[in-house]
Amino acid sequence: MDINLLRSMSSNKAFKDGEILIYEGADMANEMFILLKGKLNVYKNYNMSDQIMLSALNPGAVFGEMTLFLNKERTATVVADGDVEALVINRMNAYDFFEKQPDATFLLVKTIRNRIEETAKQCENSALEFSAGTATNANAKMSELFPEGLAQYGITAANAGEMTATDFFGKEPQSTYLLIQAICIILEEAHKANEVKGADLAGFGALFPDGHKVYQTKIAPPTDGILYDRKLVCPLCEHHLTAQAPRLKELRVERSEAIGRIHYAGIDTIHFDVVVCPVCCYSALLDSFAKPIHAWHKGKREEIAVYKDSIILPEKGQIDINWTFASLYLALKCTDIFLPHPELAAAKIRIRLHWLYEDTEDEEMISASAKQAIAAYLKVFQDVDIPESAVQQLCLTLGELYFKLGDFAEAKKFLFQAKTAKLASQALIDRADNRINEIRSIEK
Repeated sequence: MDINLLRSMSSNKAFKDGEILIYEGADMANEMFILLKGKLNVYKNYNMSDQIMLSALNPGAVFGEMTLFLNKERTATVVADGDVEALVINRMNAYDFFEKQPDATFLLVKTIRNRIEETAKQCENSALEFSAGTATNANAKMSELFPEGLAQYGITAANAGEMTATDFFGKEPQSTYLLIQAICIILEEAHKANEVKGADLAGFGALFPDGHKVYQTKIAPPTDGILYDRKLVCPLCEHHLTAQAPRLKELRVERSEAIGRIHYAGIDTIHFDVVVCPVCCYSALLDSFAKPIHAWHKGKREEIAVYKDSIILPEKGQIDINWTFASLYLALKCTDIFLPHPELAAAKIRIRLHWLYEDTEDEEMISASAKQAIAAYLKVFQDVDIPESAVQQLCLTLGELYFKLGDFAEAKKFLFQAKTAKLASQALIDRADNRINEIRSIEK
């Protein structure tokens, strides 16, 4: 999208840091925006205890089109993160915009059109197959919105997602307006087909840190036969439950990372590392879930009861990365409430959160989670009497985390400790050596 072209238009508007462009729930709005300069953050339940940041928008982003073209209620709040400049299109100036700015109109239609392809990819189908799959619902909605019919414009649910504004150049602006309405209908149906199942994330909003988002990262389900039903008893409420657990002895290691993550064939075990009791919400890593809880700590049970209505466990064998995040953060909260010495459990959860953010490719949260994991492991290193056999991996993990953050001095300090630790394994010594050599090469 040609930002310089759009910035030259008269319908631009400036917004200051913290100013709200769109309010969630507004039903009388008639504007859409194209972000020209700056950054915007998109939230559900903004400024509430269960606030969730959905995404960040950069220049070129189009937003608010569903309200303008389909009279839909605003589904999120959009807030300026610093000074912002945006092009505003409303029902009063839309036809004039389409008529006088055909190049910008083409870019607008193309941007909205691309969202169908993006949503189709999230559903692991081609855009054409995806559009065909939603055509019935979309055609019915088009008939309601356009009772006079769209045949005169050559628009149907089957082709609206593939047409471009160039098909309408030279015609009246109403044609382009109708085209965008049709594409928005396709997009609306696409989003419905791609709704994330699992947890009601709004209920977990208070658990998530600033910058956490709702992620569309797709995770392949585990291969058949890898999981088994493990019988457990909740140590908090004594509810008998069944958790899906991987058959670790039967798994084949594909690769391992110096930071401690092991990748197995046919399953990503991180999504089965946490057990959540559906009755009392107590959550913990699978390997420590059944450990007894002291009676004094049991008295704090009400502190997690607030999350009970939000727990909707994924279907058996299915994976939802957003549910994995929610269960890990809930387990982290439970360590603080119910464990007298939470340091080691908290560190294990923090490193898993870092691995999971790496899977999302969210650079902001990858960095933030690395810092949090470092703080957690330093606390273990300083305050916990860990066995000698675990010291080397702990030092290597800290060295790797510092390396990722670009703190080479701290990275080398812990990598050298990993090399000289008692009961050191040669494989981990080699990994520490390789990383030290890489740092030296970068520093030259």
